[in-house]
Formats: sequence, C-alpha cells, structure tokens
Amino acid sequence: MRLRKIISLSKYEYALYLKNYKMIILLVLSVFIYQFIISPLDKAVAQTGINYSVFEIFIALSNSGVILMILPLAFIFVVSDYPLKNSNSFLYIIRMDRINWICSEIIFALKATATFLLLTVLICCGLGFSNGKMSLCWSNITVQYNVLFPKLKGSFVDQLLPGNLYNQMSLIKCFLLSFALVFLYLFTFSMIYLLFELKKRKGLGLLIIAAIILTGTVLTGIDNRGKWMLPTAHSIIWIHYTEYYRDSVMNIGYSFLYYILVNIVIIINAFMECKCYSFEAK
Repeated sequence: MRLRKIISLSKYEYALYLKNYKMIILLVLSVFIYQFIISPLDKAVAQTGINYSVFEIFIALSNSGVILMILPLAFIFVVSDYPLKNSNSFLYIIRMDRINWICSEIIFALKATATFLLLTVLICCGLGFSNGKMSLCWSNITVQYNVLFPKLKGSFVDQLLPGNLYNQMSLIKCFLLSFALVFLYLFTFSMIYLLFELKKRKGLGLLIIAAIILTGTVLTGIDNRGKWMLPTAHSIIWIHYTEYYRDSVMNIGYSFLYYILVNIVIIINAFMECKCYSFEAK
C-alpha cells in the first residue's frame, strides 16, 4: 500500500469534484430548505418578534424526514460520475494496484461527503441570516413557542425542533451530533454506490439506495420498530430521546456503532470485489 499514490489520486478526483457542474443541485436543495424549514421559522419570527439561531436551521434539516429523503439523493447525484474512468484517471489507475485505488476512492468519498455537508450548512446559515442570529444557545422561539402559542402545539413549526432535542442537550452538542450522524448517513450511501460500481451494477445500486431511503423514511414516519434496521432512523437525533425524560429510546452511541459496522462490512466487500474488477477507460 503506497500512501502517496492513494493521496494523489484522491486529490485529483477531489479537485474535479469541486468543479463539478452537478454541484448546482445545491441550489435546488436550497429551495427545499427554504420552503420546509426557513419559511416556517420566519413566520414564527413574525408572530413572536424573536430571532432564531442560524444553527437551528441545520438541526431542523437533519431531523426532518422529508429533507433526509432528498439530501442523500442530491449527494448521490453529485458523486454519480465517480469513480472517474476517463482517459486521465485511467492512467492513474493502471500505475496503482487495486488496493491503493480502492483506498483512494474511500478517502475521496470522505472528503466529498464532508464538503457536500459543509456547503449545506453554509446554505442553511446564509439563507437564515435575515431573521436569524449567530447564537450557540437554543432560541426562545424554539424553547417557548408552545408557551406563547399553546393552541399551536404539534404544529409544523413546533415539530421542526421538538422538545426531544432542546430538553435533552445543548444547541452546540445537538449541532455536532447532527453533523456527525448525517455525515455517516451520506458516507454509507457513497460506499454502497462504490460497491455496486465495482460489481458493474451501478443502476441496481441506485435502485437499492432509493429503496433504502424510501423504506427508512416510511418506517420512521410510522414509528415502526423496524426503522432501526435502516440508516435513516439512526441519523435523526430526536427519535433517540423522549421529550422530557433523560431516558433514551435508543442510545445514540449504538447509532454510531451501527454506521461503523455497516461501513466496515461494505468496505470489506468492496475490497473483495476490487480483486476481480477490470478497469475500462471511458
């Protein structure tokens, strides 16, 4: 295993990834973020005159079943051209052995996932600056909305940031946990996609990813116990906790362990598939 070759190829693909025209999907994603999260929060600001924290936008996003159904699809769309197999990358690949190549693709996936998610956070903060503020504490609009408007308990605004979040942990802890879990959520799908690329069944891989996302979203929505078998539930913090008590429904540490084990299994399978993978330049 040669670290220089691994880093070199991952840097080459990452540089192309940053210039990828498919990043425009983030503009489409920003429309969904505005409609499903920021617009309701802005209406709550108009009702109360209280500003929210811009970090609450990303937390609401990462705890929304609808957005978490759209987000991985947008991410897979952006990385759908990878691993690259054009004439330039083909020259890189034939100078490396298969182990080096697959390691470089895993490193690329880590960087691509982190970049996509960081850009999503920046979009959330940027769109929310008109009525939001840079605060590391839960806003009163989140904590006291039910007190100010008891008749609106259970409304869409109330459900964006439920008590399962602000009654259980600080804003900064919730933000960091949300980022970490959504990162693992997206990275898992990138590994599934890579595995099926190695099998030369990319189309089937996309169908399986879509089926996992849809099934996970439905099971989470109807609160079926089977939801814990799929990654969607493990990426949503609020369903790990009850609203008022410190007792957790599911220990959040188990969700991290779930992602680690799932990705280890997928990566091991990817290494096995890579041994008989034939490189073909497009």
